[in-house]
Amino acid sequence: MEPSSDLLIEIERFQRSIVELEERLVTLDEQSAVRGIHISRKGSPEEILRACMLQAELHAQREAEAAGVARALQIMQEVLAQKQALIQGQSEGEATPSTVKRLPAEPITPKGFQPYGQVIWASEDGQAYGPEDAQLNLSNGIPRFYIMRLKQKGRQFHRITRHQRCTQCLGSLEGKSWWLAVAPPSATPQPPLEAIVAFQIPGNCFVNLEVGTWHAGPYFSQDFVDFYNLELSDTNITDHDTCNLLEHYGVRFEICP
Repeated sequence: MEPSSDLLIEIERFQRSIVELEERLVTLDEQSAVRGIHISRKGSPEEILRACMLQAELHAQREAEAAGVARALQIMQEVLAQKQALIQGQSEGEATPSTVKRLPAEPITPKGFQPYGQVIWASEDGQAYGPEDAQLNLSNGIPRFYIMRLKQKGRQFHRITRHQRCTQCLGSLEGKSWWLAVAPPSATPQPPLEAIVAFQIPGNCFVNLEVGTWHAGPYFSQDFVDFYNLELSDTNITDHDTCNLLEHYGVRFEICP
């Protein structure tokens, strides 16, 4: 079986990102090897002390950034190796026979969605903050709020993802309805098949996914939909834990409206 074009594009993107991280790591190593500040011995003891402290602070900042870059590089190399192994298996005709399971999409309600997060509806202006507001957990990095444009890709899926360092808010623009498959957070590297459910979400609310909630989507019937997305700036690099249901269970799902 020929590898999918999406997988090839994703591997190419990972390879470019790895090269960029490697170049950044080299730059940081070079900066750490050079004295960032010239310390004059002609100044007063206070001036010399301040210069020494500033130099130590700059060095510590470079070391911390280098450690973060090295960790991100390690994670991306591991993910790339997994994807390359998958594409190798596809090229050699080792595709796993699959069963397509129909997954009915139920209308979303706060109570029905509670095991996976929150549904946030419009509230009157001036209403005080309370438990019905989005309970965000974005303390592990820099929050990123942006609009992402997604193209229509059908309603079948065999990959499901979780973020274990932050919550994630998703909502569509222009009042367009959409579907999302979810499973509760779990301690295992894959969700139980029977725990996966799907919801139909109208365009006048948004969802706040709890930390660790498995999710696949968004899916929709339009050619494209713009979504606002609130997560961390590096969520898709360092906190993108994906389970391949086809590999683990030999199953793919199709959301049925």
